[in-house]
Amino acid sequence: PSNVGNNFHISFNSANVTSGNVEIMDLNGKVVVAGDARNFAAGSNTVTLNANLTAGIYMVAVKTANGTQSTKLVVQ
Repeated sequence: PSNVGNNFHISFNSANVTSGNVEIMDLNGKVVVAGDARNFAAGSNTVTLNANLTAGIYMVAVKTANGTQSTKLVVQ
């Protein structure tokens, strides 16, 4: 994930066409930003979320019918 201002750009690859959403959670598992459900193409995808996050460590989860991928997000 990368951010510009309050916009966070999350890029990931999908093995096939699927639907799902992207969430940003604090380290307690509380969802602080939830993206709308959407369709993802096979191959490269980028989702932009607008979030006013305070400095800290978060988890980003990409949830689809194929499973969930998570990664750490550090906001400075």
